[in-house]
Amino acid sequence: MKAFIGIDVGKEKLDVSWLRDVVKNKQKTKVLKNTKQGYQEL
Repeated sequence: MKAFIGIDVGKEKLDVSWLRDVVKNKQKTKVLKNTKQGYQEL
């Protein structure tokens, strides 16, 4: 089983996507502020 993680870095936010299971298309997403606190939370 493979998992994929993608992070889109924008000026104000970080969009994170985690594809946990390719076959079952199980996915989690999260949006964080592009700040020091957002990076720590990531």
